[in-house]
Amino acid sequence: MLGGPGSGKGTQCQMLSQKFDLAHISIGDVLRQEVNRPGSQYADMIRENMIAGRLGPTKIIVSILRDHMLRSLAQGTHGFILDGFPRDKERYDYFVESIGPITLLIVLDCPESTMIDRLTLSDRNRFDDNTDSIRKRIETFQKTTCEVIDDFRGRNKLHTVNSDQEPGAVALQVDAILDGVVKKRTEPVPA
Repeated sequence: MLGGPGSGKGTQCQMLSQKFDLAHISIGDVLRQEVNRPGSQYADMIRENMIAGRLGPTKIIVSILRDHMLRSLAQGTHGFILDGFPRDKERYDYFVESIGPITLLIVLDCPESTMIDRLTLSDRNRFDDNTDSIRKRIETFQKTTCEVIDDFRGRNKLHTVNSDQEPGAVALQVDAILDGVVKKRTEPVPA
């Protein structure tokens, strides 16, 4: 799932992971965990890139993501919903080459003003949620994701959802896209 910062990716992915048999993997959260992991050789580089609105070197980012996915598989997950990844064609190509194909892409479309409002008025307390960093992240998203989006569009695997509405309304659209593509969870969701 792709969308600009504050478009609702995290909210929608959390809801999907509860409905479907998927592990929610947020690239931003995975990288923030790496920044905070004691002894991480990549912490300073990742922090610097995230503040500048970038992810960082492809091979390192995909390697960190792959390790996280392998840990999720070891815990019994049956699939993944990638939140905020792949953001550019280079990472997408490297991901497919080193991990495997991506089934479909959902893009959450949201006006920049709404995204900025959502992030500046939220209580997330992330080091990269200040107005300058948010604007850089939006700009990076707009510049770099077009090739990925075009690739999925060309293969008829792109779905765009208007996320400038209440989360429940967005969820109905996203559920309709995934229904029939992904197996729904059969056991109750833990409280």
